[in-house]
Amino acid sequence: TRGTEPGLHLNQGKSPTLIITGSKQKAKNKPEQIGIYPEKRLDPVSKHKSLNYLYNLQAREWAQQNGFDEAVLLGSEGEILECAASNIFIEQGKTIIKPLNQGLYLEGIMGNHFLKMKKEEGFSIKEEKIFPEDIKDGDIVYVSNSMIGACAVRLDRNSKS
Repeated sequence: TRGTEPGLHLNQGKSPTLIITGSKQKAKNKPEQIGIYPEKRLDPVSKHKSLNYLYNLQAREWAQQNGFDEAVLLGSEGEILECAASNIFIEQGKTIIKPLNQGLYLEGIMGNHFLKMKKEEGFSIKEEKIFPEDIKDGDIVYVSNSMIGACAVRLDRNSKS
């Protein structure tokens, strides 16, 4: 947290509070099918690291209700940002496309490791705005986070309503 400095303001506290918890977790099933969450991410709070995960939780609930393992989140222009609980990458030939990060999503540790491995395998890495319609049938879509690693998934491009 920002620490124990009194008052409600954006100044950094002098002594941040650090809280670490741990618990035993069951192995997560790897996602297979992902869909496009219909509500674009327009919240100005999304540009800040916070504990407010309401938007992501709503997207995950939408995914479960619609038969998907994960929800793809879109920016104001309809561009792909990330998934509700993972980063997303598109493989086109020998290029990995990473969605352009304009401060709207968190860079994942596993995602960065995945990109490093792909680069070592001879792939070039591009960061650019990518839209669902830019993904072609032969492309491979990957999602990654620290619980599942990195895995290929199927994207339902028609899931957006």
